[in-house]
Amino acid sequence: MKTNGAAILALVILIPAASCADAETDSTTTAETSGEAASSDGANVYSVGDLRLDCPQGFEHLQAEAIAMDGMEMVTETDEQIAYMAGPVSFTLTKDTHYAHPMIIRRDIIVGEEDKLSVNMAACGYGSKEESDKVMERFALLNERFLLQQKIQIQSDAGSGFEITEEDMEVGDEE
Repeated sequence: MKTNGAAILALVILIPAASCADAETDSTTTAETSGEAASSDGANVYSVGDLRLDCPQGFEHLQAEAIAMDGMEMVTETDEQIAYMAGPVSFTLTKDTHYAHPMIIRRDIIVGEEDKLSVNMAACGYGSKEESDKVMERFALLNERFLLQQKIQIQSDAGSGFEITEEDMEVGDEE
């Protein structure tokens, strides 16, 4: 299965809901939803899948590298963030008005065995760990929603019946 531009753009367009969400949400980051979280040279470092960012290089350096990648184009901008995309790779960069600024998040759509989609994610947060954790929780939730939407679309395109499982129903549940 090829990931088409519409699917990738759908992932990127979901970004504003992730990082602009209520900064007062009371929840904790778990390895299950947000991958590894660590601290490195004052940065909050996150990794889901095999993707890593070199956080000690700093926000400005990573921002410049992201923007300079071949084919990278700005796809969305809000008062709090800006998102760039090149193929299956997207970057979200916070602006100084964002509650978790400075923070950079990279997401890569991966097509695995049997055309199964996944999203690898890495991030560096240079502000409050609690605020960075909240952003990562939102992105993890959006990744799950994106993958569910793609699963539904694939089933629909194939013309086969689609059955939503109990596991699917858990995606996006928030208390």
